[in-house]
Amino acid sequence: MNIYLIYLSNNYGGACQALLAFKKFLDSHEIKNKVICPQGPLLIPDIEISNKKYKSIFKVLFFILFKNIFYKGNKNIFFLNTIANAPLSIFKNTILWIHETTLDGRPNLFSFLKFFTRNFSRESYFVNSSMRSLFTKSKLFEIPYEYLENIVLDNSMHRSNKFKACMIVRPLDNKGIDDFIRLSSRSSEDFIILTQPTLFHLYCHKNGLNIPSNLAIEDFNDIEVRKRILLSSSFHLNLSKLPETVGLNTIEAMSYGCICISTDNAGSRLILDEKFIIKNPLNYDLIDSVKSLMSSYYLEDLNTLNQRQLDKVFCKNSKFYKGTFLEDELNK
Repeated sequence: MNIYLIYLSNNYGGACQALLAFKKFLDSHEIKNKVICPQGPLLIPDIEISNKKYKSIFKVLFFILFKNIFYKGNKNIFFLNTIANAPLSIFKNTILWIHETTLDGRPNLFSFLKFFTRNFSRESYFVNSSMRSLFTKSKLFEIPYEYLENIVLDNSMHRSNKFKACMIVRPLDNKGIDDFIRLSSRSSEDFIILTQPTLFHLYCHKNGLNIPSNLAIEDFNDIEVRKRILLSSSFHLNLSKLPETVGLNTIEAMSYGCICISTDNAGSRLILDEKFIIKNPLNYDLIDSVKSLMSSYYLEDLNTLNQRQLDKVFCKNSKFYKGTFLEDELNK
């Protein structure tokens, strides 16, 4: 079996991290695979495509058709990462891996891609079971969390708890940035946000947000910075109002020892226990809810709490590939 891992982007986003984790899983089982993607900070392309999406789509399309026509005897699988590749999943030997329950600011595009996937994709999988109602003909194919690039399960790491809480977020509407700023402004302790600094300042200017002096800002594209900040933060907060799915930033943070708290969404329900999830808060009391949660857990043994969170994600008995296209290959 030859698996081509296809992604039209290359960044530190959750979908890209998930694809890299899957590649590492395949490598560990000596299953042949090649990455088709643009140059970027995370994936190393075996076959490079352009960062311009329209050029990349045509190149991938011709590649799939070429392999299907001239290399019929080979068992080629074209593994298409994210729902954005749904139009390519109509071809033979294609598999679509869906991470999204929404596309930020593009609900009509998401509705079209969801319709296309449900009606025309040859074979598709979603990353967690909460997506079953959206993609009724798809199957479950979980992310192999233990192979994630930024996961470091090392109990010997030194932690400082310099910051009360951190957040890893792109500066977009409804991602919880406004609430995180309000939370830090009501505290005497230090907070930090991992983001895209230039875009973050533009977002704050556009929305009339004042950045308090106790809120530090760092670049989330720098892996060493991420590691240093996560090792220095007691809590990691996800305050998004969007129906987030995967929650890889949360998993990354807990692997470095942070206690993770999240608003209620599809991703958080699968990786966090109920007591770490803020259930349907009204806007005006979200800050009070978060402060209350942090205060109650801060008095407990943080290491014990963190280990409980890790156990929920990493101590699974079921094999994530059972019942999928990989089962026969891995059971040889």
